[in-house]
Amino acid sequence: RRQWKRVPAGFDVVIRIGEQSGVAAAFDISTGGIFVAVAVPPRIGERIYLTFILPGDEPSAAIKAIGEVVRTVAARPGQPGGFGVSIVALPMDSRKAIAAYIEHASTLTLDDASVDDLAGGIIQVEPDTK
Repeated sequence: RRQWKRVPAGFDVVIRIGEQSGVAAAFDISTGGIFVAVAVPPRIGERIYLTFILPGDEPSAAIKAIGEVVRTVAARPGQPGGFGVSIVALPMDSRKAIAAYIEHASTLTLDDASVDDLAGGIIQVEPDTK
């Protein structure tokens, strides 16, 4: 049903929507998008700027992407609330890094992942005070 293979993420992602920014947990990732766990998701259609570093044995450069919120999900028992982002702009080397991460990701399925596995927890995006 999905166009891209998804794998559990469990790493932090800096998100910026307009003048608001914050750090949240990426729940899953594919080469075409990412699901971000937050307490109050943004509106569908919002443009979002993402920055994250893929976990791994070797240090990697920060990945910067532009996306669009394509779905929102209310929290359910054992599953975080949040929003799905379709990546609309991403440098080719970053796309290749994400594809390599997905290929080398553990065999853990999303059904096996839990909210406790998320590195950054669930947050509400706050206005940027800088």
